[in-house]
Amino acid sequence: MLITEEIRAEILQRIDIVDLVGESIDLRKKGRNFIGLCPFHDDKKPSLNVSTNLGIYKCFACGAGGDAIAFMINYHHLTYPEAMKELARRTGVVIPEKQTKREVQQLSKRELALKALEAATEFYAKKLISENGKIAQTFFRKRGFKPELISQFRLGYSPDSWDGLITELKNLNFSDDVLNDAGLVVQNEQKGFYDRFRNRAMFPIQDFLGKIIGFGARQLDENDKMGKYVNSPQSIVYDKSQTLYGLF
Repeated sequence: MLITEEIRAEILQRIDIVDLVGESIDLRKKGRNFIGLCPFHDDKKPSLNVSTNLGIYKCFACGAGGDAIAFMINYHHLTYPEAMKELARRTGVVIPEKQTKREVQQLSKRELALKALEAATEFYAKKLISENGKIAQTFFRKRGFKPELISQFRLGYSPDSWDGLITELKNLNFSDDVLNDAGLVVQNEQKGFYDRFRNRAMFPIQDFLGKIIGFGARQLDENDKMGKYVNSPQSIVYDKSQTLYGLF
């Protein structure tokens, strides 16, 4: 994305920071501003002030503060481009999508992990409708999951293989390190990397923007020694304490 200072200024001019912060934090009006409990420290009384006129939030207890972009980055844990893209969507500002070669080469570890998780979701969805995926199809059908619901929540099936996903994603030029950052693989000193999820019904976990940040995986074989549920670990994109399934 090509984010100029003019685009940044237009986005900040259009966004209502009270509405933005108020989506995540209870605010009440006090004078010309709004106040609420600060989410950036263990706040016991409303210390967070949000000003429509200034377009900023400020905590007078811990010092956290900034504009709408800073709130998206610090509260929702987005990268700067992700924050700008979401605010642009909300305000109707168009950001040119063209990227320079240097920008493409400088994709962050977080962005690469998100791309790997998206590719994994597509892989699991494809495997669900394969011959081997019938075990997961039966599981979903018995629980009343209609095709529309499966499609909406992008449910899938992880094949009963130690390296099915690894092989697929390596063919798409994802490295072991990226797959590890995304929480898709497990590392063993003797065997190296292997698929974290095997022979399971897959439930992609999405952030509030709809981006895949992890998976919940349900047992399909009662003899599976890994237990009924296997979930993605804490990662550079998945914070369990900051995620609510289906919020998107």
